[in-house]
Amino acid sequence: MRKLLVAVVVGLFGIGVVHAKDIEAGKVEISGMTGGSLLMLSVEEEGESGDISLFQAMAAGYFYVMPNIGAGGVLTYLNASVDKPDQSASLIMIGPSAKLSVSIADPLSAFVSGALGYAKATVEQGGADKDVDGFFGQVAGGVQYFLNDSVALSGMLTYQMVKLSVDEADLDISGLAVNAGLSVFLP
Repeated sequence: MRKLLVAVVVGLFGIGVVHAKDIEAGKVEISGMTGGSLLMLSVEEEGESGDISLFQAMAAGYFYVMPNIGAGGVLTYLNASVDKPDQSASLIMIGPSAKLSVSIADPLSAFVSGALGYAKATVEQGGADKDVDGFFGQVAGGVQYFLNDSVALSGMLTYQMVKLSVDEADLDISGLAVNAGLSVFLP
């Protein structure tokens, strides 16, 4: 499996070097995405699990320190409702992020990104609201279709996990989500 992953990364890198739709060093990318269509999501609290409904909005900003390599940050709002155990949560997540873009063919680019950071949530359990802190991590892969040199449509598959502690109980939210959005590139 590891060899296959290395072969795919090397192959994408090789394709990216051949085609010249690179994101230049010094550019700034501002992205906004939304999603809620879930392929898989699990929530666990003291051994119980349940189904979840979700709305997610993300904003990210990157400064390209080298061609196709961006460093920046991500801000995510997540609203989740779980049917068993009966609870809901509104989360704000903020943290540093990194992105690697690989040109596939003009005007298409593939990317991978990752972020780690702080999560703050208001959790409603049994009619009572509780403010809790925790952390999150996310990795994503996707494509960008460039409409011109400054604007791209984006689609990505994100794996996200959030760990929160609620009254000596851990609340873990993790899963895959499909997101779509728009990116603007500034010189």
